[in-house]
Amino acid sequence: MLRSLVGSEMCIRDRCKRGGNATREVETGTWVEQERVTQGMLGDSVEKTKVQVKRTVREFSWTIERRYNLTMVGGMDDERLVTESASESTIVLTNADGKPADCIRSPRTAEVEVQWLLALMDRDHQRGIQSDFRIERADPACATPCNNRPVKRFLADGGKLGEWSQFFAHDSILYPAWAHAKAEVQGVAPVVAPVMHRVERQNASCLLPPVDTAQLLRNAERELDRVAKLVDDHHAKPVDNSSLGPKDGQVLVGMAYLGSVMEQYSQSLGWVEAMVHKQLVSAIGKEVSTDMFGEYARQHSQKLLRPEFLPRPFSAIIRTSEKHSPEGTIALQRLGAPVQTIVSEIRQNPADAQPMSFPLDASTRVHFRGTRHLHAFLDHKFSVETDNVLDLKVKARQFSSVVVLLGRVLGRDQFDPKYAAIVKDKDELTVPLGLTTIPNIKAFKKAIRSLSPDQQRFAESVRAMQLESTLFGVLVIHVKPQLERVLNLPAGSLTKEIRLSQRLMELLLEYQIPSDLLSVSSTTPAGEESQPLEAVRGHVAAMSQMIDEEREREAKQTEQEREHARPSHDHRRGSPSAEREHARPSHDRRGSPVNIVVIGEHGSRELPTGVPAALLRRGSLHLQNGGTSDAAIVVGSSETASLGGEDDVQAASHVLPTEAPTAPPMGAPAAPPEPDGAETNDDPDNADQTDQKPQPDQKPQPDSPQPGGGVDYTQLVAEMDARIEKMDTDGVLRPTIIDIQQTWTKESWKGLLAATSVKTILDKESLEKERTRTFGLLDALTRAGGLPLQDADLHIVVAATHQFDKNVMQTLVQENVNPLDRIEHSMLILGSSVHRVAVDKLLNPANVKRIATSAPALFANTSAAPTNNLPANTDLSRSA
Repeated sequence: MLRSLVGSEMCIRDRCKRGGNATREVETGTWVEQERVTQGMLGDSVEKTKVQVKRTVREFSWTIERRYNLTMVGGMDDERLVTESASESTIVLTNADGKPADCIRSPRTAEVEVQWLLALMDRDHQRGIQSDFRIERADPACATPCNNRPVKRFLADGGKLGEWSQFFAHDSILYPAWAHAKAEVQGVAPVVAPVMHRVERQNASCLLPPVDTAQLLRNAERELDRVAKLVDDHHAKPVDNSSLGPKDGQVLVGMAYLGSVMEQYSQSLGWVEAMVHKQLVSAIGKEVSTDMFGEYARQHSQKLLRPEFLPRPFSAIIRTSEKHSPEGTIALQRLGAPVQTIVSEIRQNPADAQPMSFPLDASTRVHFRGTRHLHAFLDHKFSVETDNVLDLKVKARQFSSVVVLLGRVLGRDQFDPKYAAIVKDKDELTVPLGLTTIPNIKAFKKAIRSLSPDQQRFAESVRAMQLESTLFGVLVIHVKPQLERVLNLPAGSLTKEIRLSQRLMELLLEYQIPSDLLSVSSTTPAGEESQPLEAVRGHVAAMSQMIDEEREREAKQTEQEREHARPSHDHRRGSPSAEREHARPSHDRRGSPVNIVVIGEHGSRELPTGVPAALLRRGSLHLQNGGTSDAAIVVGSSETASLGGEDDVQAASHVLPTEAPTAPPMGAPAAPPEPDGAETNDDPDNADQTDQKPQPDQKPQPDSPQPGGGVDYTQLVAEMDARIEKMDTDGVLRPTIIDIQQTWTKESWKGLLAATSVKTILDKESLEKERTRTFGLLDALTRAGGLPLQDADLHIVVAATHQFDKNVMQTLVQENVNPLDRIEHSMLILGSSVHRVAVDKLLNPANVKRIATSAPALFANTSAAPTNNLPANTDLSRSA
């Protein structure tokens, strides 16, 4: 009894035995002239002849024997049946006393399973051996003539048999005699393989009838006999140094024929696929590319779902309410067009809304409220499709400002911003986004099945973090409404105050002015401040004046430092620069002339106004009336400077007259300098603002929001993963992580009337600076987290990728799969997860029966009631 595995084994062994040796002369191919002199009666005659040079060589003879066995192996006891065995020997001569290495090789063995081939043979006593190969078209796994279980196994096993048949051919390459015989065999007309042939006549069957097939088999047998006879005739005339016998040649021909049959069978199946491909292109009118398929899928989805659940372009208007004009737009695009997403807009009662929060630094956390949009993005990727990145585009309108934060949603109430930017005044920010797929849940469970419990727990923890990473978040913050709140202004006060709004943004961004110095005091009694906007305008004007004065002072101080840094030879007496320096009057810090009083042993004197400053720079004043060189100089009535007794007393070029007017007493009052603008505080509204208690609407939000509110988006992703495992029977839908690339593009306009824009590339360092700058603005707008953000739109994007193993046409022809149906099924899985409804509630009633027939797994669990993690008042209406 044969076992289930029957194989064929080919074994080749070479033996070499040394014979004798002998010497012989070998012609070298070189000719020389020889002269032969013959004496005669009339004199000597010379005869010239050409003679070939010969050399003596020693030759060693070797007897090479090649033996091969073709064996069938099988049975319970590993039985072996030698079906063909032969040995041939030949003598090889060498000039060296060593074995001919190019002819001697170690034993070679090749094995192949042929049980599948024997199972296809049906022996009939009347018709002989017949093939019993058939394809069950009723099998669900039977897709095409090439894509079914019998053909796939035949191609796989037949490919191994074809490789095994080339064993002799590869082995004979190193033997010149075998290579010569192989060339002789290939020169014979090729044997026609009995494989189904093309019939291109109109209205003719694609397959030959059994009678014609039998005729092909008989013809193939005759051809093999003819080639075998040619091989025998060839070896009837032996070739020198040939080690190939008639048996070897026939085996070589048989093996080559077997490989040709396997190759032609595979090609014939390819021809069938090419015919189907041609018919499909003829019906459609063109080859379907991946871009064309994407457009077809978008059009097809518009007829699949109910109107309230239809996917729509990710392109939203940024505005606070319908009463206000838009401040900008935000869009998720691919190749310049918005991508389609399944959107669920979550609106909650402001009183019951649970705020989310994000950190500005280790000690500051900002809470925010607003509308939250959940987007489900379904991507599809074919085998030949390149990775097309997405682009997030945020554009602001003129005189508008928004803050954009990009990051991940970490849980029910936490948002982790990785990048931040300010978009204002027609700026257009482009953020490239990459897509990275992770294995689906079925592939993950299959991969960890054989791991240890500790390894499985680690892998499950990493996968849970990967799933949370799929929650990509974009937080859009409206600046102007929050600016009104932090300044205690009525809502809408800054809508038409363009210049004031720009100046406020400049003070907060460029100079980091605390918002309390610009806001309306909340402690002012009612009725005393009837114009809060005018109060803010006054605070801005005062702060702007202080900044202008400080800028002027710093400019003058820089000029003085530049003059002090000049080389000392410029101050030599007599030089033009020195004369100008000595002639420059003395001024205070503000540039105003000052009164100088000199006090010495003989009294005090007041210098006239406009005394050059060079007299006061270094050294002492030389008094004409004999005063000492140590003197005190009083500038005005508040500043004094001591001129020490250095050696360069004579450097003073101005001498006080003896009859100088008497200086006023030391204690006499003098005009004090004007106080610096930063120290002025004549506005009672700004006094003691740090000691004021926050109003009820300005209470800092707790760092830990109370449990029970909000939406746990991480739990939603886990539930979506479970739905994919249950409903995705093909296992082709993969969770996808949206990665933020680190090279952004920002297009801005230098002015209101600028004709052209300027594009700026933001690299990693620039993005870090922009993030710091944006967080500084948010710190001012929220009073370091004390004032929550009320107008913030959070867009959460969950992505999944439907992965096809082939391109569009190969999927249709080779897999017999309609890719539109597969995309439909994946879209329904995501839609039921996002909208929290059963699949039949999503579908247009006209499509329910069709989908239930093609994908019954989608209707296995019809209960999709909202869980406790989702609010009951979810609004599924379209966003603006």
